[in-house]
Amino acid sequence: MALILGLAGRYGGFDLPESLQVLAHPVVIGISGLLAMAEFVGDKIPWLDSVSDAIHIFSRIPAGAALAAARPSACRNLSVIYNQPHGTISRHHHPLRPPWQ
Repeated sequence: MALILGLAGRYGGFDLPESLQVLAHPVVIGISGLLAMAEFVGDKIPWLDSVSDAIHIFSRIPAGAALAAARPSACRNLSVIYNQPHGTISRHHHPLRPPWQ
Protein backbone atom coordinates (compact mmCIF):
# COMPACT_ATOMS: atom_id res chain seq x y z
CA MET A 1 0.00 0.00 0.00
CA ALA A 2 2.83 2.39 0.84
CA LEU A 3 4.46 1.68 -2.53
CA ILE A 4 1.24 2.28 -4.47
CA LEU A 5 0.43 5.48 -2.59
CA GLY A 6 4.01 6.72 -2.91
CA LEU A 7 4.14 6.08 -6.65
CA ALA A 8 0.73 7.66 -7.16
CA GLY A 9 1.77 10.72 -5.17
CA ARG A 10 5.16 11.07 -6.89
CA TYR A 11 4.40 10.17 -10.51
CA GLY A 12 0.66 9.71 -10.88
CA GLY A 13 -0.46 13.24 -10.20
CA PHE A 14 -2.30 12.09 -7.07
CA ASP A 15 -2.39 14.64 -4.25
CA LEU A 16 -1.57 12.89 -1.00
CA PRO A 17 -2.71 14.46 2.27
CA GLU A 18 0.02 16.33 4.11
CA SER A 19 0.33 13.57 6.70
CA LEU A 20 1.11 11.00 3.96
CA GLN A 21 3.52 13.14 1.89
CA VAL A 22 6.46 11.13 3.23
CA LEU A 23 5.30 8.15 1.17
CA ALA A 24 6.18 10.06 -2.03
CA HIS A 25 9.83 10.48 -0.98
CA PRO A 26 12.18 8.52 -3.30
CA VAL A 27 13.85 6.69 -0.39
CA VAL A 28 10.49 5.51 0.98
CA ILE A 29 9.39 4.42 -2.51
CA GLY A 30 12.67 2.52 -2.97
CA ILE A 31 12.45 0.74 0.38
CA SER A 32 8.78 -0.07 -0.20
CA GLY A 33 9.62 -1.48 -3.62
CA LEU A 34 12.39 -3.68 -2.20
CA LEU A 35 10.12 -4.93 0.57
CA ALA A 36 7.32 -5.66 -1.92
CA MET A 37 9.77 -7.61 -4.09
CA ALA A 38 11.04 -9.53 -1.05
CA GLU A 39 7.45 -10.36 -0.06
CA PHE A 40 6.69 -11.59 -3.58
CA VAL A 41 9.76 -13.84 -3.67
CA GLY A 42 9.30 -14.93 -0.05
CA ASP A 43 5.79 -16.17 -0.78
CA LYS A 44 7.25 -18.77 -3.12
CA ILE A 45 9.42 -20.40 -0.41
CA PRO A 46 7.17 -22.20 2.13
CA TRP A 47 9.34 -21.88 5.26
CA LEU A 48 10.19 -18.26 4.51
CA ASP A 49 6.50 -17.52 3.95
CA SER A 50 5.68 -18.97 7.38
CA VAL A 51 8.37 -16.87 9.06
CA SER A 52 7.13 -13.77 7.22
CA ASP A 53 3.55 -14.45 8.29
CA ALA A 54 4.64 -14.86 11.91
CA ILE A 55 6.36 -11.46 11.81
CA HIS A 56 3.47 -9.75 10.01
CA ILE A 57 0.96 -10.93 12.58
CA PHE A 58 2.55 -8.48 15.01
CA SER A 59 3.37 -5.66 12.60
CA ARG A 60 0.19 -5.45 10.52
CA ILE A 61 -2.09 -3.99 13.21
CA PRO A 62 0.24 -1.12 14.26
CA ALA A 63 0.99 -0.32 10.60
CA GLY A 64 -2.72 -0.21 9.77
CA ALA A 65 -3.36 1.97 12.81
CA ALA A 66 -0.57 4.39 11.76
CA LEU A 67 -2.05 4.77 8.27
CA ALA A 68 -5.54 5.21 9.72
CA ALA A 69 -4.26 7.88 12.11
CA ALA A 70 -2.68 9.76 9.19
CA ARG A 71 -5.94 10.10 7.29
CA PRO A 72 -7.06 13.60 6.29
CA SER A 73 -8.58 15.73 9.05
CA ALA A 74 -11.78 16.12 7.01
CA CYS A 75 -12.54 12.45 7.76
CA ARG A 76 -11.97 12.65 11.52
CA ASN A 77 -15.71 12.71 12.27
CA LEU A 78 -16.06 9.35 10.51
CA SER A 79 -13.57 7.65 12.84
CA VAL A 80 -15.91 4.86 14.00
CA ILE A 81 -16.96 4.02 10.46
CA TYR A 82 -13.41 4.28 9.11
CA ASN A 83 -11.29 2.72 11.86
CA GLN A 84 -13.39 -0.24 12.90
CA PRO A 85 -13.34 -2.11 9.56
CA HIS A 86 -9.62 -1.42 9.05
CA GLY A 87 -8.67 -2.70 12.49
CA THR A 88 -10.88 -5.75 12.11
CA ILE A 89 -9.50 -6.60 8.68
CA SER A 90 -5.91 -6.16 9.89
CA ARG A 91 -6.52 -8.22 13.01
CA HIS A 92 -8.30 -11.10 11.30
CA HIS A 93 -6.33 -11.38 8.07
CA HIS A 94 -3.98 -14.18 9.10
CA PRO A 95 -6.48 -16.49 10.84
CA LEU A 96 -8.54 -16.49 7.62
CA ARG A 97 -5.64 -17.69 5.49
CA PRO A 98 -5.56 -21.37 4.71
CA PRO A 99 -2.89 -23.25 6.70
CA TRP A 100 -1.12 -24.45 3.55
CA GLN A 101 -0.24 -20.90 2.45
